[in-house]
Amino acid sequence: MAVGTPAMAIRRLVSIFLTLLTLTVATANGWADGTPAPTPPTSRPATDAEAKPLVEALAAAARKKPPDVLKALTGLEGLQHADFVKPLVKFLSHADDDVALGAAKQLETQKPSGPDEKAVAKEVDRFGKDLWKNGYQHPVNGRRAVVRGAVVKVLGGWTIPLDAKQFDDVKALWARELGNPEPKRAGALLDVIAYVEATKDKRFCRLLAEQIDQPVAGAVNDAANPSAEYWEARWKLWNQIADRCVAALKALTGQAFHATADAKTWFTANEKTFGFSW
Repeated sequence: MAVGTPAMAIRRLVSIFLTLLTLTVATANGWADGTPAPTPPTSRPATDAEAKPLVEALAAAARKKPPDVLKALTGLEGLQHADFVKPLVKFLSHADDDVALGAAKQLETQKPSGPDEKAVAKEVDRFGKDLWKNGYQHPVNGRRAVVRGAVVKVLGGWTIPLDAKQFDDVKALWARELGNPEPKRAGALLDVIAYVEATKDKRFCRLLAEQIDQPVAGAVNDAANPSAEYWEARWKLWNQIADRCVAALKALTGQAFHATADAKTWFTANEKTFGFSW
């Protein structure tokens, strides 16, 4: 598939129209003030009596095949309990991708709450460190970008900001996925975008803005230019994340950017007031 064909141009125009329509609706729902429009998943606190058999089912499933684990994970749907967290974190390093991703999905809604804000904050901080060490940094996940992306999304669900080193790691993940594009792994980048939407982390603004423009092949006769297969995969990946990047930037800035250059101009002009240096 050639990049930049008339068919693609038409498709992109339709995509832009839908994006503008989405942003218009989103503004009416509160994005104009910088609040992300997507509603995060919710869950209700489970009683100890409800949680006990579910935790036991998770423990039993850990010794069984992936379908059994997925069934046990489904049993937690819509429920939140402190006893769920530890076994769910362990499943992030399960050999089966679907199991690890299923555990991450359940962890998104397990953030504790309560009247003792200091105790809750302490628990959230402890969880964040455990999640990063036993999820993102686990050796099993070293080559599993989609699982690492899911872990970053969980951090967003718990409103845990990345520290400087973690940000560098996720930034490197973002660059690797774009540099070695595989549309089937788009979920990793989409999950990073979800983290940005949840935490309003401005450090990602340039990374998001650089994905507004569609990728275009360089000089075709240059030996250093990637193959046609690369550009096809790169375009397909971009096509899955571009609109979400635009929407996330809208949530952060209130601006609907239509080109990377426009975003750069705005960030440069508003560096002091917005608090981000391009």
